Amino acid sequence: MAARGSHNRIVEFWSWIRRHQLALLGLAFIPAAAWLFISFCLPSFCPLHDHPTGPPKYLTLRILKDALSTGAVCLDGTPPAYHFRKGAGSGATRWILFFEGGGWCYSKRECVWRSKGGLGSSKYLSPRVTYGGMFSNKQDVNPDFYNWNVAYVHYCDGGSFAGGVDTAVVSKGKKIFFRGRRIVDAVVDDLMASGLNKSTHVMIGGCSAGGLSTFLNCDYIRSRLGDNNAVVKCLSDAGMFLDIPDITGTLTIQPKYERVFNMQNIVSTVDKACLQDRSPSSSYKCFFAQYLLPHIKTPFFVLNSNYDTWSLANIFVPRSADPDGDWEGCIMYSECNSTQAQFLRAFNASMREAVRPAIERQEDGVFAYSAASHCVTHSSEFWTGLRIGDEVLRDAVGSWFLGRAQNATWLDDKFPIDMEDTM
Repeated sequence: MAARGSHNRIVEFWSWIRRHQLALLGLAFIPAAAWLFISFCLPSFCPLHDHPTGPPKYLTLRILKDALSTGAVCLDGTPPAYHFRKGAGSGATRWILFFEGGGWCYSKRECVWRSKGGLGSSKYLSPRVTYGGMFSNKQDVNPDFYNWNVAYVHYCDGGSFAGGVDTAVVSKGKKIFFRGRRIVDAVVDDLMASGLNKSTHVMIGGCSAGGLSTFLNCDYIRSRLGDNNAVVKCLSDAGMFLDIPDITGTLTIQPKYERVFNMQNIVSTVDKACLQDRSPSSSYKCFFAQYLLPHIKTPFFVLNSNYDTWSLANIFVPRSADPDGDWEGCIMYSECNSTQAQFLRAFNASMREAVRPAIERQEDGVFAYSAASHCVTHSSEFWTGLRIGDEVLRDAVGSWFLGRAQNATWLDDKFPIDMEDTM
């Protein structure tokens, strides 16, 4: 009898489940819907994410479909895009226009491969993103720029936003496009219609390959803004890739840059004053920041590690020059023998010479630190903690841009050290 009663209760339970399954599904949907709302809703409708009276936390995606008519396209032919956060309060007329980094493609074949991923297309972008550091919306983290308009430009052309090939290029039956300068124009046009034309302050910046883009496009973008009397300055984070031989004496990066320069017809967009300093056969050198910097007229801030990890691993000590990996500890942890230390001091000397024009110009700024790193503006930890002497990075950049510093040059002469040793 007990077994039969138990069986009957089970039958009744499942019968009840079947009768009320829609209601139960509804109850299950409520927490799932709430989670989806909190996680994916648009920032303007997300009070749990953003402070209601301050700048939003998230940058939302803008895909410039109208730019297709001007030929402004990514490698794969998709339209350019950027993530945007609207400024608030005192930052409503202040702007950061920042170019994403991500290396280069050095041949048509590489560019075809790149066109199939996030660095060659706008098909794979997140609807919204958030960054720390110079892009943080927290006043205590980012007091000078927390409430500014931010446009973070997606990198999808493979040539530091500098290409100028009018026709499609075909490789292995696949069409690709080198239209970096047109992407810049499309973004600026869209931002001008969104209030950039009424700006009072504009910071043009970029990281890594986007940092090189800042050298390449700084004066051009300044000219596009017109005569609105805005304070316009440029900042490159880790964009100083040096034209120097590696530890074996081989010019590893130079032929790669030359191929990018020629393949993407960058001669058509690069600074003409730089070209005038060179013969036609060496015009590709104007793809190196060290040769562009002396000609840039807009106030410029060079933010770079004296021992940039990407440059050390790809230019100065590439795998081809260190097949056994003898340098790996030295590059990352300062575990260097005397010969390696001598090479690194020579690298530092080359970096110091490359930034000298910015050191010598009163309106420019330099923050050359010795921590082993590559790109630091995105990190709140580094933005608020990386220091040279008593000067923290965020205060150095803010003081330079807003004119609080009489001499905006901070140079660290230490031997390469781990990032945490400068915090």
